[in-house]
Amino acid sequence: MKILFIDKVHPKLQELLENNGHYCQLAYNQSQKEIIEIIAGFDGRFLGSLH
Repeated sequence: MKILFIDKVHPKLQELLENNGHYCQLAYNQSQKEIIEIIAGFDGRFLGSLH
């Protein structure tokens, strides 16, 4: 599964997902326009917070 992280998350979450065969891409430094252009190519999107 391809997962797009739109907000920063705890690093352990990404590690666990990748260790279980998922592809994760970090997009929290990308603009809204850039995210809109790529979001359709992902199976999952994660909006979360480290806090």
